[in-house]
Amino acid sequence: DDPNQIAEVNPNTQMPNDEIHKGIEGKTPSAGNVSEGFKKKMNDLKEQVESNPNDTAKVKEYADLLSASHKPDEAIEQFESILVKDGKRIDILLPLVYLYFTKQNIPKAEEYTRRVLAINPDHAQAHYNLGALEATKGNSDKAKEIWEMIVKKYPNTEAAHIAEQSLKQL
Repeated sequence: DDPNQIAEVNPNTQMPNDEIHKGIEGKTPSAGNVSEGFKKKMNDLKEQVESNPNDTAKVKEYADLLSASHKPDEAIEQFESILVKDGKRIDILLPLVYLYFTKQNIPKAEEYTRRVLAINPDHAQAHYNLGALEATKGNSDKAKEIWEMIVKKYPNTEAAHIAEQSLKQL
């Protein structure tokens, strides 16, 4: 486990057991082994989003699928189109933090994390992510301070558990 991970990241290195990755256990995911059903779902969602870009539920579903399909730039574009309509959507801001983090765009990941905290100052996962971003930037003392605060302020939460693990590894 890497203590410098955003909370959205699943440390499980096994192939996800979902529609996208079904049937490719032990194989490297590629265009050649993506199921026809998945391709159809992706195309159907793309058409629905193009015909009604204001249906933010469909746009989010499409963006989530793009993200799971290892298409971060396309996913970011879709998620950000929702923020233009409603900038206070934490359910949109959090995946953007994760996507920018994986692209090593730490300033953008931090910007979106701070937006989550501006909307909900008690968002434990966003606090955790801020600690992970500080650790990534080499600010171990600041990361430690943030994660210790989470353990105290949000005991018995997933964020506190992850923060405890990260503190041990820091």
